[in-house]
Amino acid sequence: MEKEQKQQHPKGPNKDFMINSLRNQLSEASLKVAEGDAILGEYFIQLQQKDERIKELEKDNEELRKQLAGKEKSEK
Repeated sequence: MEKEQKQQHPKGPNKDFMINSLRNQLSEASLKVAEGDAILGEYFIQLQQKDERIKELEKDNEELRKQLAGKEKSEK
């Protein structure tokens, strides 16, 4: 009789367990995305700082070239 009852009501996957499992997976994925965004944000800031530094160095380079050109003209 017990076998007949089990066959009539087959036990499927636990719905609540599956929902919680999917929620956990989604939370983990969201956390990884947020971590990735934070890393990209840090890299972007570093890139901006380096870009500003390059511009400063280019200005310094141009100024030094002008000074050198002025010295060369005065020596002639």
